[in-house]
Amino acid sequence: MGNNALENVLKKVRETGTANKVMEKMMKEALTKEELKEVPLSGLKENPYQPRIEIKSEEVQELANSIQENGLLQPILVARFGKEYYIIAGHRRVEAHKLLGKENIKARIIRNVDDKTLASISLIENLQREDLDIIETAIAIKRYKEEFNKTLDEIGKELGKDKGWISKILSVLSLPQEIIDDIKNNKSTSDVNSLNRINNIAKLKKFSMLNFCPECQDIGDFQVWLYKNFLKNGRNWLRETIDKLKKQTKPKEVKDVEYKFTKNGATIKINKELSDEDKQLLEE
Repeated sequence: MGNNALENVLKKVRETGTANKVMEKMMKEALTKEELKEVPLSGLKENPYQPRIEIKSEEVQELANSIQENGLLQPILVARFGKEYYIIAGHRRVEAHKLLGKENIKARIIRNVDDKTLASISLIENLQREDLDIIETAIAIKRYKEEFNKTLDEIGKELGKDKGWISKILSVLSLPQEIIDDIKNNKSTSDVNSLNRINNIAKLKKFSMLNFCPECQDIGDFQVWLYKNFLKNGRNWLRETIDKLKKQTKPKEVKDVEYKFTKNGATIKINKELSDEDKQLLEE
């Protein structure tokens, strides 16, 4: 980002519609309380609302080499509560400074923000990052939802996202752990719609997955099989396969069949399709 981290976040909010007017106002208020200074690394705390979960050691080493040669080009962004600083943006820069044996780091500090503002700014800032995978994003949104008792509508409006998108990305966390780990470790896909389709397979009550995956033992195995083949063959293959699956599991339409015959002066109705032989036996 540019010279001022929070201003750039706010600029992106305006340009992309990432948040509504209420969120923009909160960020403006935070911006007016900002200052730039060196802060001790020992005084930095993990942001409880930070979406980023894992930082690769090779990324930290690469950044440390750059800082060693060129200095810190962009201060980190932190929120101050008393004597403690909570990191909003810049976790890798902090780890790189630690690796270089430094005691302080240049930071832009915002003061006196409440938990909701801290969580909102952290979430929005990190959603702008291209390298944030969908599992990290989903976990951050889930925590934001639960921590502040937010509805999907409210989160969608604050982040400038459709309610359906919020629902779909949260559903990713219900996928088998093998899929979640692969996305986290390899950033294999960011296709929320396709992952949501795979997740929804679990809602089908009956289907013969053996016709598609003979080695699958349960729904989880089948979802992993779908996921691996989706990565290999693409979203069109996934859509077509799931469409075939739904057709296979769709119950057959029951036709209204009524057979009438008269016996001993009474008319009898049978709601069942009968063979000619059955009809003859009944009428005798």
